[in-house]
Amino acid sequence: HAAGPGSWGPVEAWPVIPVGVFHLDDGRLLGFAAVQNDHFSTGGVPAENHNFTHASIWDPVTNSFENADLDGHDIFCPAMTFLPDGNVFMGGGGSSGNSYKVSLWNMATKSWERESDMNGGHWYGTGVATDNEVVVMQGDDQLISGSNDDNWIPEKSDGFDFSLPWTNLTDASFEGLINTNPAWYPQAHLLSNGEILISGTTNDMYVLDVSGNGTLTFAGKRNTVTEEQQAWGASTIMYKPGRILALGGIEGWTQQQNQPRTSLSRVIEIDARNPAAITTSFKSDMNFGRGFQNAVLGVDGKVYVFGGHQNGNQFDDDQSILTPEAWDPKTDTWELLTDMQTPRNYHASAILMQDGRIFVGGGGL
Repeated sequence: HAAGPGSWGPVEAWPVIPVGVFHLDDGRLLGFAAVQNDHFSTGGVPAENHNFTHASIWDPVTNSFENADLDGHDIFCPAMTFLPDGNVFMGGGGSSGNSYKVSLWNMATKSWERESDMNGGHWYGTGVATDNEVVVMQGDDQLISGSNDDNWIPEKSDGFDFSLPWTNLTDASFEGLINTNPAWYPQAHLLSNGEILISGTTNDMYVLDVSGNGTLTFAGKRNTVTEEQQAWGASTIMYKPGRILALGGIEGWTQQQNQPRTSLSRVIEIDARNPAAITTSFKSDMNFGRGFQNAVLGVDGKVYVFGGHQNGNQFDDDQSILTPEAWDPKTDTWELLTDMQTPRNYHASAILMQDGRIFVGGGGL
């Protein structure tokens, strides 16, 4: 999608469904799926291939693909973050036995590197890189037996040497505080003082101090008008330093099906002089209620929202929203854009490319 005119290029067939995607330093995109190129299930896949990820690199200039499969680690729905050196961290995700694993994409060699395991499993967890370490929080602790155990304890790496043991932040358990299901990707943003704001999915916000054994400090409510319990399937994006736009998602305690989505968008303002002083305010509603949408910051400073649907079902394209829209923070207005051809819902991705265009793909896995 080209920001501004709102024109779409042709729909391109990829070798994999890009559930997750990140850009390389040369302008190409790497997209990854799971143990299968079009499905996350290990059904029918030989046991020796369960620790595997199908991935491809797309060159938007030549419209060509290069294989980038990862052997030894299924990174389906990992904790993913860029590191200060430009490499990409992948923690957990995947099927049985993969939620503890760590892999890095080495940007210089354009190859994967396997690292030592984390202490706990993180499937659908969130990763944040500070100046000093990587912090991974929440997710299912999926054991080799295949059972799912809740993992409420965040952990941090020892610097960026992932051969060293991880440290559990035992004094910063999320249990009973953040999310009612640990596998709901905590909505986390790094603050200017090195602490981490957890703004969802629950209405209560917290600041995580990762020093020592960790500390969680209550930071107010995201929605101060109504007692919104969850914003599951929502998007949060820091569109300028200290300001976060939270939009869409489902309001309710549980991951229920066929629940109405909210089109409310909220701005969380963080006082740059004191990141603990957080205020919230409502902004204009989107034109459509959405869940499982993706939000991207454009080169023009607008927030572009793609996909999502209104029925709340994970693996369902019914009531899909094909019309993207863009929010202008200067005017607090939403602009409807040219319709997409393909639904982009659960397990879809969107990312700003180096040439200013926006890539949208995946979904339906």
